[in-house]
Amino acid sequence: MSTDTGTLKDALAQFGKVVQPLMAVTKVKANAPDALESLEAALKRLSSGEAFGQALEEARGSLERAVEETRRERVQAFRRIEADFVRAAQQEQKPLREQNDGWRISMVEFQFKREHAQARV
Repeated sequence: MSTDTGTLKDALAQFGKVVQPLMAVTKVKANAPDALESLEAALKRLSSGEAFGQALEEARGSLERAVEETRRERVQAFRRIEADFVRAAQQEQKPLREQNDGWRISMVEFQFKREHAQARV
């Protein structure tokens, strides 16, 4: 999952680079003595609307792909942990029953949200 985290970090960094010039404009205080100079400098860093829109769409697409890839890897890792947990309960010969959102092992019911990699007892 470390490579997916890297992919997610890369996508966030790319997104940050795209919006950074825009954020520079929003951080200028209108009543500051150097507000006009700061705004002029920030405006020079802004690309045209069309170029900005294209870069933003590319960054957004990259971020969406990274989120989906990370979520998919998280679910796979969670399923492996769940399978190990169930296998251990079977080896201990505990009574277990699969339910549509988890397992009942002995007197304890486990509910899983696999898409979020979460468990509740």
